[in-house]
Amino acid sequence: MGVAYHNMDKPAEALREYRASIADHKIVLDQIPNDEYTLNGLLNAYQNTAVILREQKQYKDGLTEDQNARKLLLRLIELAPNNEQRQRLFVIDSTIGYSLSWLGRSEEAETVLNAALASARSLMKEPSPSLTLQRYYVLAVYELGRIKSNRKKYDEAEPLLREVNDLFAKLAPMIRDSSFTMARASHAGMMAAIKARKGDYATASKAIPTILAINPDEPSNYFNVTCLLGHCVTAVGKDRTISEQVRKDLTAGYHEQAFGYLRQGIAKGFRDVEATETDADLEPIRKHPEFAKILDEMRKAPPVAPTPDK
Repeated sequence: MGVAYHNMDKPAEALREYRASIADHKIVLDQIPNDEYTLNGLLNAYQNTAVILREQKQYKDGLTEDQNARKLLLRLIELAPNNEQRQRLFVIDSTIGYSLSWLGRSEEAETVLNAALASARSLMKEPSPSLTLQRYYVLAVYELGRIKSNRKKYDEAEPLLREVNDLFAKLAPMIRDSSFTMARASHAGMMAAIKARKGDYATASKAIPTILAINPDEPSNYFNVTCLLGHCVTAVGKDRTISEQVRKDLTAGYHEQAFGYLRQGIAKGFRDVEATETDADLEPIRKHPEFAKILDEMRKAPPVAPTPDK
């Protein structure tokens, strides 16, 4: 019933059913501790509970359920080790890494994801790795690269982000869920930001239509390309090969584009005033008079009804 309620978008009812299932399976395991059927049932209940909690943005509770699932899976691996169990362990470990990242525990997340990927790389070399394995692998590598980039470990982030370029493109026609699509767009933006940091602002800015086309209805994408244009403004300021007039023209053009995209994001529902006020990537454009006007527009914009994170 938990799965049925979840598919009907009734998370409270689904959680109730999964938690009842957890309690029932624990009773059986008290009598038969190593029953594989019951262990697998309890493992599924823990993981399904964690999924719903993450969808409700209850990341701390979701992390606890994933950690419970991990302990249980290690018991199963002791009883019957195989590649399917190793793959499932990687999925749980990568999910634990995401949750730690979302909770702001970046250093722990980095450690967990590094360890998870060390085992997953051997699984990826097996003939015909499953679509599930490939999906979680590309997202784990991307997330590790994102964490390192946010921690300003750019030399470590770049090879990770480059590693999954082709895999993102390969999987895009087969995986269309929102979390994968958002990660793919973010990945493309981060690759463009790397180019801008290296001074190639022209190539970076030309990537924006492609980035937006990946997920054109997602409001945060417009904020992200605004941040990218902030990097471009910085790169133009450091370019000693161009004249002052060209520098002024390029800077003015990037400002105009940035404010246009930020307004498009507001029109599509972007309302994160705090991020807009504080994100370091926007510092190069924040002093422009138009920026204050846009912030005021964002504050006055009508609230957006929440949509299910599924």
